[in-house]
Amino acid sequence: MTDQSNRFIVEDALDDDNSVVRLSSETMEKLQLFCGDAAKFKGRKRRQTVSLVLSDDSCQHDRIRMNKVMQHNLRVQSGDIVTFQECQHVNYGKRVYILPYADLLSDITDDMLNEHLQSYFRDAYRPVYIGDTFNRQIGTNTVEFKVIETDPNPYCIVAPETVIDYKGEPISRIEEQYSSNEVDFLDVAGYDDIKKCLQESVQGILNFQNTNHKFLTFGLRFPTGILLYGPPGCGKTMLAKALANECDINLLVLKGLELVATRWDTAEVNLRAAFDKARQTAPCILLIDELDYVFENQTMDHITNQLLTEIDGLTPQSQVILIATTNRPELFHQTFLRPGRLDEKVFVPLPDQKARETIINITLKSYSEMTGADIISIAQALQGATGADVVEFCQRACKIAIREMVENESQKERLNPDIHSDVCIRRDHFEQIWRTLPRLCLSNDEYKKYEVFTQKWQPFERFNFLFPKSADNPEGKQASKTYADDDDLYG
Repeated sequence: MTDQSNRFIVEDALDDDNSVVRLSSETMEKLQLFCGDAAKFKGRKRRQTVSLVLSDDSCQHDRIRMNKVMQHNLRVQSGDIVTFQECQHVNYGKRVYILPYADLLSDITDDMLNEHLQSYFRDAYRPVYIGDTFNRQIGTNTVEFKVIETDPNPYCIVAPETVIDYKGEPISRIEEQYSSNEVDFLDVAGYDDIKKCLQESVQGILNFQNTNHKFLTFGLRFPTGILLYGPPGCGKTMLAKALANECDINLLVLKGLELVATRWDTAEVNLRAAFDKARQTAPCILLIDELDYVFENQTMDHITNQLLTEIDGLTPQSQVILIATTNRPELFHQTFLRPGRLDEKVFVPLPDQKARETIINITLKSYSEMTGADIISIAQALQGATGADVVEFCQRACKIAIREMVENESQKERLNPDIHSDVCIRRDHFEQIWRTLPRLCLSNDEYKKYEVFTQKWQPFERFNFLFPKSADNPEGKQASKTYADDDDLYG
């Protein structure tokens, strides 16, 4: 576990230096740091960077001050936590490879890029880490650069003798966004108790050597298998991916549909290879998404037998955690649900009111002109909707706003070609699509199967989750309101 004395709350810097953080003198002394030393810090989404450290006695001992650029590199903001990590001596770099993003490069030549990069690093002895970004004002454009490679790898100090290479195809921001797979618990709205349960289970495996004797005292064993079940679109797969990033371990993903879509002998080989690779890359989470596809087909006994063999071979010492997800838990063979296999059975319900509000805010980002009351009322109107449904609803409103913006721009360009509009999403955009919105909530019958499964396999009501007595309620949104929106889902 992380030493609490190495964890600091982020504050905005009083100055604006991309390469400097500030700590109190007392904290620097405890960490055995001197002014001007380079240190490594870890933020969210497994992001790390290196920085020069200076003292600031106006900074509290549990605080760290950094500017917005460094906060972005660590994927944190003011109030978040970063962790100090000891690192070997940060060497001067032989070469760094830095590329600009393609947007806002119009009318900027290679000579201009070289001049501004050289002036940025000249005599500054700035540390850089692969993946870091920083901005430079070039003329009227703010150009963003990204560190692609460093020698030595993955970080170094850019000294006067360091070669700064900037030749290459500029980075496409759209392609980079689509290729990014960074997700953590802050990206998953709600489910705080579930997140805590999952994290405790994984940390128990990772710290097996330290806590094993406590379990053995009571004859207990660590759970090495977790089943996430619940309605489709509620974030089960996203929770598993976020868990891997939160615990800073590897993640391998296997699709249940891929197993049944291949020849039986190939499926067995692929299954065995996935578990072998998970052991080789441990600590690791092996995620089998939509495992119910295997049980749906009666001819898949050879795969289920192979899967049972692999699960039985998992031990805490292997540091491999199996997570299976399903929308149809009633299809699961009971042999997989017995103790020692998929021990933890975690129900992922529909998002509650607060979670839906968070999803709306995340999806709309800064393009919304709606008030907090508007967000609350829209979230209330979406009672019974899954997280995916809420996102789809917001995206439809965004499309209407974009269509409206394009029409306005075409009219304005006739009068003044230099005027451009911004996308602004309003409440009336949501009202326009509400009448044509398909049914978003689950019926009582659809939700009943999760109640039956939970009562059978979780008799002790983990998380204090209580299914409502909704047999007399009609299907539709009114029925969903009872079980999807009460904020006492977890007691």
